[in-house]
Amino acid sequence: MRRWTLVGGGLLAGLVLAEGVCRLVVPNAITGEPNPNRTGWVVEGLVADPLVEFAFQPGYSGRMTVPGDYDVPFRINGQGLRADEDYPEEHPGRARILLVGDSFVFGIGVELQDTLGEQLERAFDADGQPGPPVEVVSVGVPSYGLDHYTKLVERWLPRLHPDLVLVALFPGNDLIDYDLSELDRRTAIEGRLVTERQAWSWNLRKYSVLAHMLLQHFNPVEHAPHARSLSATPDELDAIYRSTLPWTRRLLAAPGEGGPPVAVLIIEGRYMLGLHRKGREDVTPPLGRVLADLRQLGCTVFDPAEAWIAADAPESRFFFARDAHYTLAGNRFMADWLAPRLREAFGARLLAAGGEAPDGGSPSR
Repeated sequence: MRRWTLVGGGLLAGLVLAEGVCRLVVPNAITGEPNPNRTGWVVEGLVADPLVEFAFQPGYSGRMTVPGDYDVPFRINGQGLRADEDYPEEHPGRARILLVGDSFVFGIGVELQDTLGEQLERAFDADGQPGPPVEVVSVGVPSYGLDHYTKLVERWLPRLHPDLVLVALFPGNDLIDYDLSELDRRTAIEGRLVTERQAWSWNLRKYSVLAHMLLQHFNPVEHAPHARSLSATPDELDAIYRSTLPWTRRLLAAPGEGGPPVAVLIIEGRYMLGLHRKGREDVTPPLGRVLADLRQLGCTVFDPAEAWIAADAPESRFFFARDAHYTLAGNRFMADWLAPRLREAFGARLLAAGGEAPDGGSPSR
């Protein structure tokens, strides 16, 4: 008995020592220091969300940093949106646009005042057209897709009562990101976005790094690789397109009878711009079919491809060199192009929106 007690004690001490060494030496793949050579910001400040899987934590403040590209602060308001203040439900004296999207709408790499939504407000203010001032409420989270946009519109319509819904669709990944929730569900841990497979490893690691190292190959959650549209087969492209159909119809039906119109803005990325400038038009095959469906269902689609192609400026002016999101100049270019087209398409609705402020003065956000 004494011998077995000594053996057991020795094994326990060895395991405790090994666990301690592992905790000091083995880096945490989720919350460890990011690679300084990375090309994009590692999104932080996220929490799990029962409707859209993950969202920003209300009241969170942090910084976006990519060496050589940007290092700027950001703040999340009490509603989980990137803004300095919360938005009231009513907006007397203002026309309100709900801008829904992913990292391009969130404004990765730029200060709040330089984001697409804020620049769009300035473009409306500067156009000298009659009507109430236009307020843009930006609802954007990196890694969101078409299903998230639909659910966000359904969430915020009754809370913010917009006069127009504008969905910023990024063809680079939005047509495939929407179904990742089914293929490889995601959640937020320690502010970072992870898959369920990573979450299983993380939860095991919390109790024992040593056990995690020994058992990680027995992870019960299978890895779900997803083909990107540029390398997908024709059948896979057709499946991607068909899977979008329920979401596009649900998106357009979200406002209900008499609700605000829903429009779609195509976000031109650096890679797509390069292909356009080389004369390659059909750069994302399912996109054309999706846009055709949207137009057939009565949705207004704004595609600035020709304006981007004609812009006499290098890509480095509009996009960060490593991160590839819009710079201040890129957001301003997009806003200046978009504002007059929104006026042309929805000017009557914007003119009729808002009404007078209760005190007769200027309405406030």
